[in-house]
Amino acid sequence: MVSRAISIVLFSVFLLGSAHAAHIRVLCPGALKAPMETLIPDFERATGHIVEVVFDIINAIAGRVREGQSFDLAMESPAQWEALAAERRIDPSGRANLAGVKWGLYVKKGAPKPNIDTVDALKQALLNANSIAYSSVQGPIRAYQARVTEQLGLTQALEPKARYGRTPRPGEVGVTFELVMNGEAELGFGTISEILARPSLEMVSPMPSELQSIITFVSVLPVNAQEPAAAKELVVFLSSPKARIVLRRSGLEPDEP
Repeated sequence: MVSRAISIVLFSVFLLGSAHAAHIRVLCPGALKAPMETLIPDFERATGHIVEVVFDIINAIAGRVREGQSFDLAMESPAQWEALAAERRIDPSGRANLAGVKWGLYVKKGAPKPNIDTVDALKQALLNANSIAYSSVQGPIRAYQARVTEQLGLTQALEPKARYGRTPRPGEVGVTFELVMNGEAELGFGTISEILARPSLEMVSPMPSELQSIITFVSVLPVNAQEPAAAKELVVFLSSPKARIVLRRSGLEPDEP
């Protein structure tokens, strides 16, 4: 968490308004897209800052920070945060644990929902499906889906059912969901927040607990940030009670103080 002293000072600035209106560039994973689109306008109105959010898959975010691309704030996994800190590419004082997100199975809105309450039920649902969405890029969806299908012993059995998404354009996220949205695939694996953000999809259920996993997001403050003070204000805002309500409503599990 951001230290208590820093939090108090920055929250005071947030309440009083900022003397300097900054342009903050943020690099953010797709699982946070929906809540960020809700929260950022509130932060801008309260502070006078302008926030430019660029979305990318979480696997690519650390690489962009390493390259020294011009961002004031990023969201990454704790493991990537530790790696970047060891390389002295980030300011450790800017870290806050923001939220985590779990995985679910989804279908097109109105389509029948299979039972996946147990591991055996999930296995049968995947075997019964005519087609399943797969990501074409090395990202969280592809990694999680590969792990689950391997644990179920279905890697080879599901290959004929695989429907691969198109290659995303730079900065584009969530293209795998299009396969189910446009009817090319019956089922898909996704983070709960990304499923809930798409009205044309419906979540079948969270994954069974034995196969469940969580992606945790922490704030990353690059050493080359042009607006570090304003970025820290945004971190405090994203850790506030109001932000936690929005995060929870969006299907994430916010960090509790």
